Amino acid sequence: MAPLTSGRVTIVASSMNTTKVLSIIQVFSMKPNETEVLLLDYRSHKRWFYLL
Repeated sequence: MAPLTSGRVTIVASSMNTTKVLSIIQVFSMKPNETEVLLLDYRSHKRWFYLL
């Protein structure tokens, strides 16, 4: 049971670290007058989710 649990914890920790690094890269790579690109629109995603 311990190897399975530690594997899951490792995957979660790795994904959190990757998210932090990519967020930092995104913040510092934007130019001052550049518009932000919307990757996920909450309203359209919510509408799609409720159709299920």
